[in-house]
Amino acid sequence: MTDTNSSAQAQRKRILAHLITHGRLTSLYARDTLNCYHPNPRIFSLREDGYGIKTEWETVTDTAGNKHRVGCWVLVSLPPAANDDAEGQS
Repeated sequence: MTDTNSSAQAQRKRILAHLITHGRLTSLYARDTLNCYHPNPRIFSLREDGYGIKTEWETVTDTAGNKHRVGCWVLVSLPPAANDDAEGQS
C-alpha cells in the first residue's frame, strides 16, 4: 500500500529511504510508486541537507507503454553526520 501522507517531510523520507536502499530513483517511479508528484523540490531539499545526489537522464517506459526521457537521481554520498552515525553502528 502506498503511503498517502503528502507532506514534504514524508515525501523526502520516502525518497531518501528508496535512494539509500536502491541507490537510484527515476522521477517517474517517484510519482507512480512513492506518491511524490513533485519530486524535484524534495531532491533539492535533500541536496541542501548534504546528500550527494547527481542527476542522470534515461528513457523509461510507463505503464501505458509510452517512452519518456526522465531524470534519474543517483545517491553518491551521505552528509558527514549520516556517515558518522553509520560508522558508530558498525
